[in-house]
Amino acid sequence: MRTWDDEKGFGFIEPEGGGADVFLHVTALADRTTRPAVGATVTYRRGTDLQQRPRAVDARLESGARRARPVVAAGAVMAGFIGGLGIAASLGLLAVWVPVIYLVLSSLTFASYAWDKLQAERGFRRTPESTLHLLEALGGWPGALVAQHWLRHKVRKVSYQVVFWLIASAHIGLWTWLAMGRPGI
Repeated sequence: MRTWDDEKGFGFIEPEGGGADVFLHVTALADRTTRPAVGATVTYRRGTDLQQRPRAVDARLESGARRARPVVAAGAVMAGFIGGLGIAASLGLLAVWVPVIYLVLSSLTFASYAWDKLQAERGFRRTPESTLHLLEALGGWPGALVAQHWLRHKVRKVSYQVVFWLIASAHIGLWTWLAMGRPGI
């Protein structure tokens, strides 16, 4: 990799045989849990964009990649939260439908984030932020957390993140309070 802008999700590859730099967008990477770094070796199939400029397709990082730690941490938070609810339900401390609802809403929220990201990239009408926040508030916040980091969507907008973390904190706080104050819910 000659250049890489992780915030924007793209960079340019300097071909080994010379020639014009090849554009690489994060969506061309087979494994999106790793990110390129300057100096990384990238294998790819050469394609072209609409203006016939060189573009990487089916790209794989061979060396110089770095793990996207936020994605792993977000997945761990989601698994820990929903898994904890699942354990509580299996012990009879919680209704079985509670972790199921969180899992279903998390999946729906992840899909909504993916759709919004796709629409943004295409320049089409977006999903309103209020809709995304409603899905989070209804229980889809763990899926939203994973989607934000997996898709790199809505992570830089501070006003959005403040509302998101208030919602997530409310859910965590509610279940913590119920678990500590009311055994056998």
